[in-house]
Parts: sequence; C-alpha cells; structure tokens
Amino acid sequence: MEKVLKTNSGKEVKLASSGAFLYIYHNQFKEDPFEKLFAMVEDINAYNKSVLDNPDEERNNLEIMKHIDILFLSNLTWAMAKNADSSSFSPIEFYQANPDFLPLDHVEEVIELAMNSLVSSEQVKN
Repeated sequence: MEKVLKTNSGKEVKLASSGAFLYIYHNQFKEDPFEKLFAMVEDINAYNKSVLDNPDEERNNLEIMKHIDILFLSNLTWAMAKNADSSSFSPIEFYQANPDFLPLDHVEEVIELAMNSLVSSEQVKN
C-alpha cells in the first residue's frame, strides 16, 4: 500500500508499506519495528482511555506527545519512504532533504500504513 503525504510547504513525500519495509527497518535499526509500534499504540490508547474516563481532564497535545516515541516514529516513516523510493539515502539525508516533513503531523497515517503491511487492506476495513 502506498500513501502520499505533504510537507508543510506542500512537497509530496511518498511512503509504501509492504513486507520489504520490515526488512529495510530491521537492517537499518537492528530491531523489530512492530514490537515498538504495538507498545506505542498501547500506550497512546491507554492515555486516550484515561482522558475519556475523565471528561473534565483536558486533552493536551504535550501530554499525548509524551506517549509517542518520536525517534521511532521518524525511523518508521523513513523506512516506508525508503520502501517507496529505493534511492540510496539515509534517515539523516531524508530529513535534510525534507526539513519541513514532521512525522508528528502524520502519526495516524504512518501507523495505519505500517499496520497495513501485516494484513490486507480488506481485513483492515472489516
């Protein structure tokens, strides 16, 4: 599955999820991306549940950011960008070439795309 995201300046960044992105991520960072992804999603869901359970508590962007591993999210995003464009570029080169591409602006899309590499998009819809 592929998705095109836009930077703040309107530049398009293409991401692709497939089995290959798992190998790209693992070869670069020497860890299983899904172990970290599942833990991060679980933490975000627990935070969201606590906010829903306490409606008087305001949802604070800084608080939600405490539950997101920003470096991991950036690495995950890079691996999917590398999967979409196999040109030889490192994570640093990718973010230097796209300085206004902020993974935090695309958390939901990145997580959804990564999860789609595990199951077909038909299963995700059901």
